[in-house]
Amino acid sequence: MFSFSIKWIWAQCLAVGAGLLLLAHVAVPGSGNLTLVQGTVEGIGTISRKGLGSYYELRLRTEGGNAERVLIGRRDAPEDTMQRLIGRTITARVNWSSEAVEISARGLSEELSGVRSSASARSSGYSLAGWIAIIIGLLAGATTFAISHATVRTYIND
Repeated sequence: MFSFSIKWIWAQCLAVGAGLLLLAHVAVPGSGNLTLVQGTVEGIGTISRKGLGSYYELRLRTEGGNAERVLIGRRDAPEDTMQRLIGRTITARVNWSSEAVEISARGLSEELSGVRSSASARSSGYSLAGWIAIIIGLLAGATTFAISHATVRTYIND
């Protein structure tokens, strides 16, 4: 039979909170941890990440001849804007999973402005959820301490 205590809830909330804060940092890391990718868009495909949504996958050719990829959430830019990127040179700052945090292309910067705002919103959503989980965990920990302290006092007084 499954049973849990307030101590279990306390530990789980702290672990979940820490995980969400880490996820917020991964979604939009500090500018020193972003990778700059510049190149000409050779093709665009779509991929789906289970539970994370659907993405446009831009295949780039850099000046050095290397192949790179940049992911842009399908909710962040319209399909016709993505198709107009083929053959254009773009500059993107990507996080560790190659997802664009910032992207610019001559003549299309206005249409691509949703990429930065979406990344920021995702990061702040994870941060908020992380802090809420940590606060719940701390309250559960304080409750556990208060209950155990009250129980000890009861035993001493009896």
